[in-house]
Amino acid sequence: MYFADAAGIHGLQWVHQFAEGTFKPFLPYYGVLFATGMFIWMDRQALLSLGGKFVGVIAVLVSATQIAVWSAKGSPHPWIVPTMVWLVSCLVIRYAAWNPKAQVAGVVRKLGLITYPLYLIHFTVGVWIIRNLVKAGLSPLTALAISVMIALVLALIISTKGEPALRNLFRKFLMKLEVAIKDASWVSLLCRPGRQIGRASIQQVIEPLPAPNAEPAPTRG
Repeated sequence: MYFADAAGIHGLQWVHQFAEGTFKPFLPYYGVLFATGMFIWMDRQALLSLGGKFVGVIAVLVSATQIAVWSAKGSPHPWIVPTMVWLVSCLVIRYAAWNPKAQVAGVVRKLGLITYPLYLIHFTVGVWIIRNLVKAGLSPLTALAISVMIALVLALIISTKGEPALRNLFRKFLMKLEVAIKDASWVSLLCRPGRQIGRASIQQVIEPLPAPNAEPAPTRG
C-alpha cells in the first residue's frame, strides 16, 4: 500500500477503504509501527531467529516508507528528515546500552509506561480540551499548555491505576494467551531454537500480579 502510494500506482481504493474506512479501528496503518517496536524488543532479548530478524527488518523498512509517504503528502519539510529520524531512532533503541541506577530506571520506566495511554488520549481528549478552553476565552497557546498538562496527568493515572487493574481483571485470559503464543507454530519461525517466547519474557510484558493467597516458595536452609 505504501509502496504503491510512493510509486503513484492508482486503482487501490479498496486498500484505502480497508485502512481508513471500516477497519480503521484495527490500526492497519499504524500496526506496522507497533510491530517494529515488538521486533526490536525481541531482538534485544536475543529471541529472534534469522527469519525473525528478516521480518523485523522488513517491518522497519515498511514503517520508514510509510513515514516518508505521509511526510511527502502533508509536511512542508523534506521527507528524508522524518524518515532518517525514524531509522536512527530504531538503531539507537536496538543497540544503545544504558544501565542507570535503580531510582533513575524507575523514573524512566514510569515515563515509558505513560507513552501508550498518552498516545491514545492526546488527540481526542487534548483537542476537545483546547477547543473548549479557546471558546471560554483563553489564548490558543495557554489552552495548549493546559491541555498537555491534563493529558499527561490522565496518562499517568491510567498507567499507574487503570492498567494494573485491567491486568488483574484479565489475568486468566493473559495466561491462556501466553500458552497459545508459546505453542503457536509460527513462533518457531521467528524465534531462536530454545528461546521461544515463554513465561519469563511474557511476564516482562504483561507484568502479572502475584496470585491471590499464593504461598511463598520454600527456602533452602
